[in-house]
Amino acid sequence: MSKRKVKPIEYMIQFKKTIIDAYRQNERNSEKTWQHLGMILPELKQVMKKNTFKQYMTVLLAFCSELDRINNESDQIKKELELLKNKHNNKSSHMSNYPEKKLDRVRQNNNKVRQKLDRNLKITGWNVRKSNDGYYRCYRKINNKVHCVYIGKQLDQSKAMKRIADKELQIRLDKS
Repeated sequence: MSKRKVKPIEYMIQFKKTIIDAYRQNERNSEKTWQHLGMILPELKQVMKKNTFKQYMTVLLAFCSELDRINNESDQIKKELELLKNKHNNKSSHMSNYPEKKLDRVRQNNNKVRQKLDRNLKITGWNVRKSNDGYYRCYRKINNKVHCVYIGKQLDQSKAMKRIADKELQIRLDKS
C-alpha cells in the first residue's frame, strides 16, 4: 500500500471482492467480517475503525448489488441486441437472394381480391363503402369535413341517391 492516506470507501472498493466474499462467509455479520478481514487484510485496521467499517459495509453492499443488477441488465440487453443483429443479418441475406424487380411490385393473383381492390363504386360523387359491420355507407368530403350517409345492409342505388340528395340539402341549409 502506498504512503498516501487512503479513504475508507476507496479502500473498500479496491478490495470489494475480498470484503464481500468474507461478509458472505461470515453469515453476513459485520462484526465477524471485521475480525476475519483483520487477518486477511492487516492494513484495514489502519485505514478505518470498526464502526466506520460497519457503516460503509451497508453502503458497499447496496453499491455492489446495484452494480450487479446493472451489469446483468447490460448483459441481457447485449444478448438481445446480438439476437436481433443475427435475425437482421439472416433476413438481409435471405432477401438478397431475390432479384429487386420482384420486390418492386406486389401482385394480387386472386381475381376476387383484385376486383375488390379495383372496384371504386361512386354514386353521384359519393364513395360507397361496406363497413366491417356489414352496412353500406356513402362518404364525401365537403368543405374539409367528411360527411357520411347510411344506406343499409343492401346496396340500393335509388335509396342511396334519395338519401344523398337529402344529406346534400341538409348540408346546404346548414351552410347558409
